[in-house]
Amino acid sequence: MWDRETVEAVRREKERFRESADLRNSLRLWSNSVYSDEIHYALELIQNAEDEGARLISFTIKPDRIIVRNDGRAFSAEDVHALCSVGQSRKRNKIGFFGIGFKSVFAVTDAPHILSGHYNFRVEEYIYPENVDGVPEEVQDLGRGLRRGLHLATEAAV
Repeated sequence: MWDRETVEAVRREKERFRESADLRNSLRLWSNSVYSDEIHYALELIQNAEDEGARLISFTIKPDRIIVRNDGRAFSAEDVHALCSVGQSRKRNKIGFFGIGFKSVFAVTDAPHILSGHYNFRVEEYIYPENVDGVPEEVQDLGRGLRRGLHLATEAAV
C-alpha cells in the first residue's frame, strides 16, 4: 500500500549531505529565526492545505502530540521530494514556494510523521525522510474522507 521506494530514493539522495554541519546548522538557524514563534507552524500548515485545494482542516492538540488533517490533494512523489528539500517546491505562484515553511513544524517536533496518499513517513533533521511501518491509532481514520495527515509527536506539552 505504501510507496516506500520513493521515500527511500529521496533518503539516499539527501544522505549525501548527512555529514554537513554547515547544512544542519543553517537549516536549524534559518528555521528558528524565520519561524521562531512556536505557533507559526499552524499558519504554514493551513496555507499548505489551502494550496492543495483543501476545504477542511482540523487540528487536534494533546499534551504529547498534535494531529493535523485536511482533505486537500494527496502527496505525490514530487511532494515528498519537495518537503525534504529547500527551494525545490513545485509551488511557483503560491506563498510557500521556497520550501522552508513546512520546516516550521520542527519548533514543536523533532520528527514530523506524514501520512498522505501512498506515503507514510517521518522527516528527521529537516530533510531526511524515513519510512514508517504502521499508523498511529489517532490517525487511522485518514482513509475516510481526509487525504492528508500530519502527526506531530511533541516532547513537551503544547
